[in-house]
Amino acid sequence: MGSVEHLQRAHPPNPSISLHRNVVSYADGPRGNSTGRLLFYLTTLDATAYDAQANASAMLTVSEAQLPGSCRGLDAEDPPCAKISILGELHRVPASEEGAARDWPAGHEFHMYELFIQQIQLLAWYGGPRQITPQDYFGVQL
Repeated sequence: MGSVEHLQRAHPPNPSISLHRNVVSYADGPRGNSTGRLLFYLTTLDATAYDAQANASAMLTVSEAQLPGSCRGLDAEDPPCAKISILGELHRVPASEEGAARDWPAGHEFHMYELFIQQIQLLAWYGGPRQITPQDYFGVQL
């Protein structure tokens, strides 16, 4: 679970633009086989997928504090309790990769989206965030 931030367009569309944050579930590949690809099942009835159609820029933010047993009693805002922000573009993936969503109600407009990573910031200790390149992110061997 994490939050996705994106530019919001009003329902129905109009020239006003503001920043919107939405809590979403995501996967980084099949269970037990992480690929690092950030995938989301989203519906265009929700602001995140709806807005991505007009402006694909988005950022996923995740805190270590949400993991069971992590941060050992630290406040979630303490720098040793890691936080990562991943900036990229949120795009719908081809229908052939949609898996279980193929069987969901068609009128609900669920589709798989991927955040194509452009920039990563990791805050995991005092001294400010570290920049991680997409190449380093995808190059990690688990």
